[in-house]
Amino acid sequence: MESRVVKALNRTWEAIASDWMELCDSDTIKRNEIFEAVVDADRMRTYGGDSEAVEYFYNLKQKAQKKVFNKAFPYKQYIY
Repeated sequence: MESRVVKALNRTWEAIASDWMELCDSDTIKRNEIFEAVVDADRMRTYGGDSEAVEYFYNLKQKAQKKVFNKAFPYKQYIY
């Protein structure tokens, strides 16, 4: 299931990244900012493409969510 969640996280970021980065007016973003963009506003439910994996993820405790999220986004900062 974790591999499906990782794919849903990545799909969500791919769907929103260009708009998000334009709003931030930056070409770099920290992993915790990606977490906020992807997870906190329930964007995974819209863009994740796997409702079962998304619900599994949202039912995890935050520490477990971060662990899975860090598999999808292993670096502390990204350049877009």
